[in-house]
Amino acid sequence: MSIYLIVLNDPDPETWEAVKVKWGDDHRFLTDRIAFVAPEKTVLTQEIADTLGMNKEGGIRGIVVEMENFSGFNSTDAVEWVRKFR
Repeated sequence: MSIYLIVLNDPDPETWEAVKVKWGDDHRFLTDRIAFVAPEKTVLTQEIADTLGMNKEGGIRGIVVEMENFSGFNSTDAVEWVRKFR
C-alpha cells in the first residue's frame, strides 16, 4: 500500500474535508497544510490532485508526492501511522 503526502500552499478546510470524505480513516493530518493519505489501492498522484482540485479548474495550489521512504523526527503517533501503512 502506498502513502501519499499532500502539501497545500495555503490552509484550505474544504480540501481537508474532501480528504476525510474520500479516504475516511486512511488519512492523517499533520498541520493545516500537510496530510498523508493511504488509499486501499495504488493510484496516480494526479488522481489524488484532481480529486482535491489541485489543477487549473479547481484552483487549489499544492503538491502530492508518493512516499518511497521516510525519515525524520515527528510525534510518535504520526510515525506509527506511517508505519501502519508501510
